[in-house]
Amino acid sequence: MQVVRVVPRDDLDLSTGPQLDSRLNRAMTLHDGDGLVLDLSDVPFMDCAGLVPVLRARNALGDRFWPVGADRRPRPAA
Repeated sequence: MQVVRVVPRDDLDLSTGPQLDSRLNRAMTLHDGDGLVLDLSDVPFMDCAGLVPVLRARNALGDRFWPVGADRRPRPAA
């Protein structure tokens, strides 16, 4: 079983969402294996622009896509 792991670090928002989209597309193209793990444990914040690449990967890979580490509670607004 060949599973690729993508580990973004820092916020996923309007400025970094396109970079994640690129990384996920590259991983899906170069490593057409059994699946892709997106480890979000080092992502402190994600807005809707950061969510778009995650949903695209989910739509492309279906049950071969596993986002993990996104189980933190929301931060209170400052």
